[in-house]
Amino acid sequence: MNAKKIINRIAGKDPVNDSLEKNGDLDGFLFKGSAKPELGFNFGYFMYLPSVIIETPILIVEGPSVGEVGSMDKACEIVYEKAVFELNTGGFPHELAKILQCPVIMPLFPRPEDKENNTNIFTHALTSRAMSVTDSPIKRIDLQLIAMFQYIKNRFLHAGIKLYDKFIIKGFSSGGVFAHRFTLLHPQYVLAAVGGGNMHTFTLPLKTY
Repeated sequence: MNAKKIINRIAGKDPVNDSLEKNGDLDGFLFKGSAKPELGFNFGYFMYLPSVIIETPILIVEGPSVGEVGSMDKACEIVYEKAVFELNTGGFPHELAKILQCPVIMPLFPRPEDKENNTNIFTHALTSRAMSVTDSPIKRIDLQLIAMFQYIKNRFLHAGIKLYDKFIIKGFSSGGVFAHRFTLLHPQYVLAAVGGGNMHTFTLPLKTY
């Protein structure tokens, strides 16, 4: 299926970057999706759509992972730059999307500092502290990702394409932790989870708590 015919319907009103060119051939499309607080997600996402996609594409979610932190605005800027790098022509998520002929997104969830406690809120690892935030836009980003997925499914459906009902989630370092912890929390949404360099640890389910 040629993505060029449906890209504007999927992108909606968000600006679409120039199509990515590689070796003189169309390599696909890269664009930023806006936050939709009214639909349940307070941060946007970057999506790379290969020039050719399979009939029932599976969304690939790249778990966000950055080492730098800052104020909320700075943290958003840092993860934005990382998403552009990962989903552009040099990043592995970009290449994986081309191989599988499926779209890939990276949610722009920030990792903000917490000056009061001389630390940061490690959203990218879905830590217990990050999951307990109640008074911030980063509240329950796991649920925000689900809302984002539902929105993207509807965008594809609007373009005449049915996305697979589950997605592939992957990541490296804290992004890998994000992938496996999200899978434990919401297995009904995950077709496959892949994590690398998972901060030397895995979260395992317990029979009792």
